[in-house]
Amino acid sequence: MIVEKLSDLSRYASLSENFSKAVRFLQTTDLNALPCGSVEIDGDAVYAKVMDYTLETSNQRWEAHAQYADIQVLVRGREILGWTWPANVPPTEPMNENDAAMYDGLSGIDILLQEGECIVFFPGEPHRPNVMADKQPCATRKIVVKVRM
Repeated sequence: MIVEKLSDLSRYASLSENFSKAVRFLQTTDLNALPCGSVEIDGDAVYAKVMDYTLETSNQRWEAHAQYADIQVLVRGREILGWTWPANVPPTEPMNENDAAMYDGLSGIDILLQEGECIVFFPGEPHRPNVMADKQPCATRKIVVKVRM
């Protein structure tokens, strides 16, 4: 896991060619102008999901991926994301066609993400997105770039 300001994410561009493409996209694109939905960056190797939503409840489910890293960028709002070490328990729902295994009942650390900040979850790292900060609804714009590792 990496927690970083989006403006400083380029220090990790050398992790892989795909990661470099993702960083370049995030740092050269007007993230506020993107329409909601999927954005192709480099086929299925690197692509983005653009989401506008209001957090009104807090997610309790954890997820982990096998093939993709998530770069989750908060463009607007505040959100808590959970992270924990790779689980030594079987998933509640095994890996599916969307490269996600789901877990219930894990515990970990909570990280507050604010505008202009991002967090990177690598394959195998359980994480819990979409947790309300300050226990109040919050209008949020988040970009999740999926990077095949």
